[in-house]
Amino acid sequence: MPDPPDWVVLSSETANATPTKLLKIAGQLTVTPWDALREGMFLIKNGRDSFYAPALSGRRHRFDPGCMEACDDRSATVAAQIAARASDAYEHHWTVPGQVLLIDNRETLHARAAVVPGDANRQLIRIAYRETDAR
Repeated sequence: MPDPPDWVVLSSETANATPTKLLKIAGQLTVTPWDALREGMFLIKNGRDSFYAPALSGRRHRFDPGCMEACDDRSATVAAQIAARASDAYEHHWTVPGQVLLIDNRETLHARAAVVPGDANRQLIRIAYRETDAR
């Protein structure tokens, strides 16, 4: 998405063994230079709809090493710092049918862990929300 959502809701109708990883990122990185999150450019690969974006847009974070390629030193620094924190990620396990997970996309990155054998048909419902400034 060119403009990331504020909130993401994930739901699974069935239990599965592949967790969703969550990493609190807001205020947790010591990126130098300070503007790297907002000004370091990544190529977001999406076929014909690829685009450029920083890791932090407004209050919303984005980072997906599977489709984001660092284009400059600032974005490479951001990618390295996030990769260094990967082991700090919390794993949410989908153990109960009908579970719902609400993610504050302004604070937390989320990703699917490696698919566990036997979970090839795993499906999550994803709903994205943006806050609007009601006036």
